[in-house]
Amino acid sequence: MNVTLPSGKVIQGIPEGTPKDVIMQKAIAAGLANEQDFGIQEEVDPNLLQLQDMLVRQSKGEQGLEQPIEDLRQLTGQPDSGKTFGSGGIVPKLEATASMLSGMAAQPIAGVAGLITAKDPFSPEGSAGTTVRNVQEALTYQPRTEKGKEFQQAIGEAVKPIAEPLQKAEDFLGDTTFEATGSPGLAAAAKSAPTAMLEVLGIKSGKILKGAKDGVKKLVAPSPTKKKIIESLQAGTGDASTAKFKLKESILTGAPKLKKDKVAIEAIKQGFDEGVIASVKGSSKADKAKMLQMVEVMEKGKNNAKFAIENRSSNIAGDSLMDRFKAVRNVNKKAGSELDSIARSLAGNKVDNTSVIAKFSKTLDDMGVSFDASRNPIFKGSDVEGLGASMKAIKQIINRLKSVRSSDAYQMHRLKRFIDENVTYGKSGEGLKGAAERALKSLRKNVDAKLDQKFPAYDKVNQKYADTIDALNSFQDVAGKKMDLSAGSADKATGTLLRRLMGNAQSRVRLLDAVNNVENTAKKYGSKFDDDLLTQVLFVDELDTVFGPVARTSFQGQIKQALPTSKQDVAMRAVESIAKKVKGIDQESAFKAIKKLLGKKD
Repeated sequence: MNVTLPSGKVIQGIPEGTPKDVIMQKAIAAGLANEQDFGIQEEVDPNLLQLQDMLVRQSKGEQGLEQPIEDLRQLTGQPDSGKTFGSGGIVPKLEATASMLSGMAAQPIAGVAGLITAKDPFSPEGSAGTTVRNVQEALTYQPRTEKGKEFQQAIGEAVKPIAEPLQKAEDFLGDTTFEATGSPGLAAAAKSAPTAMLEVLGIKSGKILKGAKDGVKKLVAPSPTKKKIIESLQAGTGDASTAKFKLKESILTGAPKLKKDKVAIEAIKQGFDEGVIASVKGSSKADKAKMLQMVEVMEKGKNNAKFAIENRSSNIAGDSLMDRFKAVRNVNKKAGSELDSIARSLAGNKVDNTSVIAKFSKTLDDMGVSFDASRNPIFKGSDVEGLGASMKAIKQIINRLKSVRSSDAYQMHRLKRFIDENVTYGKSGEGLKGAAERALKSLRKNVDAKLDQKFPAYDKVNQKYADTIDALNSFQDVAGKKMDLSAGSADKATGTLLRRLMGNAQSRVRLLDAVNNVENTAKKYGSKFDDDLLTQVLFVDELDTVFGPVARTSFQGQIKQALPTSKQDVAMRAVESIAKKVKGIDQESAFKAIKKLLGKKD
């Protein structure tokens, strides 16, 4: 049978009894008619109507809908033909417009939701990115009609030529915002704006579109250089490259990030070395407290010459050294007392000392010392002939060996002490040099080994005594016999002595070894120090470099006084001084900057 459609077209060969709805569907599918031809209006998504109303009211206030609807028609290019809704009417274009607008509104909301998820320590890995995507999809209107989808795709195809410029704009906006504000949050928002526009327009290029979490990570990820600086700051091994930075937790990832350290930068501007500033920043609270003392002493000394005579910044470092020296000396005294007590308990115990005496006799023979029938030493023609202190010490030791029962364990212990009194590094003895000193030290060592080998309890305490006496003696040796380390002014003397560590004196290495020996021995036997001696010494030297030495008769002080005073030199120094003033570089500002870095509040 033949069927005439509402549009007037005739379809031939339709089987008898075919339902009208089947005829309608086949006609629409064949492109011979559309739904409107059959009087069917397209069903409008209620969400779309609600979104339309919301957008219009938001932009136009509480005005009526007639003018806003007309604006939407003009925006989508739909003439007022009386067909308000339908597959060829405003619906597809309104759907595409709604998708674009709702996607733009959803972007920041989704970003905030992702940030909240990222900050949650219990959220699983990757949940932040999932949250961003889910929220954005939930808040973005998706076209439901085929025409709406086609229209959205057409818009996307039209803007594809600007994809690459938008990508460049994305990078530029993100990087520039981060550099200007230091805020990863603001940078992420700026960086995502072009991408959001492309996404809602239907461009799904993987090169351009990235997950929110991946984009943020890329934005805030440190460069290799910055990563190295971060690792150095975390480990507390800062150097000149780390001096101008400090660590701050990223609000996006929770990971540490770099931030400019304005206080440190100001100190460097005032003339402090970047390497020294890095050491100061990495020092302990105890070190910072002592450094602050040094600065205040230096500042007061600069304004009061009389105060500077007795008070130097180096005294504070010397005091730190004396803390260690006293700790070792206390352990030594206690160990010596314990050793004497154990030794007394060994009285009556025999020790075979034949090999000890034989070795000593051979040593003297090698020196050219002979003996008469009574076993008295003859020094004529020997290496120590005419050397009063050496001959006296050897003679006293030989008499001691003859007068006591040298095979008794307690007497052997006392022989060691007797040798120590003769071979001394302190002020109480004349001291020995050369062959005589080596001979007596060798005898003591052999006696000590015999006692240690036979009596374990004695050996344990004796080791402590030996370690501490060695540390004390080595430091006294490098300090000189004239320095009384038990005097009240020992901190001043040792503070001055420590300054050698920063110079090129030949004794520098020996002094460093002695200082390390004292410190390590003190720590070995229970002493704990929360400050670092060498860092303090470094800081003292830097104060002199920046502010000049307070000692008027010091080498640097004399050099300063001897500087040329010609008119040209005076003029040049005046110009330099004015230039520094203009830049805000002066002594007062330098003191203020370094004190602030050390925690001093204004």
